[in-house]
Amino acid sequence: MSLSSPEIILALDLENREHINQILNATGSRLKWVKVGLQSYLRDGKPLITELADSGKKVFLDLKLHDIPNTMEKALESLTELPVGMITLHACAGPEALTRCAKFAREYLPEVTLLGVTVLTSTNQQGLESIGVNDSIDNQVQRLASLAGKVDWEASSAPPWNYPNLDSLSLHPQPWLLLVSARLMQMQEIRKES
Repeated sequence: MSLSSPEIILALDLENREHINQILNATGSRLKWVKVGLQSYLRDGKPLITELADSGKKVFLDLKLHDIPNTMEKALESLTELPVGMITLHACAGPEALTRCAKFAREYLPEVTLLGVTVLTSTNQQGLESIGVNDSIDNQVQRLASLAGKVDWEASSAPPWNYPNLDSLSLHPQPWLLLVSARLMQMQEIRKES
């Protein structure tokens, strides 16, 4: 996947497995990527991931791992047998956790892209301040993207309104950014109104 020819990733974070199957049947073979979030993964587990991959889908596992470094690395280890193409980690887990996960992934998950999540799209300024971050959302996204950019891994993700602000960062390696939101237009409109 590249910015020059983006592919649609359909979120399968739905209330039950039947609804997931309905959506997959309706999209057929046209859809290449699906995103499985925490809700669907905890409910339907590894069998869902395997069935999706067996049906020809590429799987983006959006678990947003965030814990102490050892636990995050062990969480990745528990995913090594799954046929996934991308996995999310919270960049705010810190440099040690991100570095250990990147190192583990290079060795044991070489076909998997790790994505660093900066600020969740549902977070507003008041929410950020309530957790002790007394800075703007834009600055926090830039701070976390810069931190993630210092780790030798594949990409960082950010809310849609932050793309122009990330152009000035020297991210290593040059990552492509992936928006983890099915509400892109809605979020852009909310941002414009505030």
